[in-house]
Amino acid sequence: MMKELPEGYQVDPLQTVLKEGGPFHTRGQLKTYYERLIETGRAKTAEELKRKYPEEF
Repeated sequence: MMKELPEGYQVDPLQTVLKEGGPFHTRGQLKTYYERLIETGRAKTAEELKRKYPEEF
């Protein structure tokens, strides 16, 4: 989050990106990230993501 907004801005650009569903470059990458979590010993987190976003799998 920006400490102070530039002149003319009413909303922090980060808040706009989050409201739109997150950054475009990360969309459609959840399955790959899930696999990476499993490979690196973070299966619990991977399963939480799979439960939360079943449409991605």
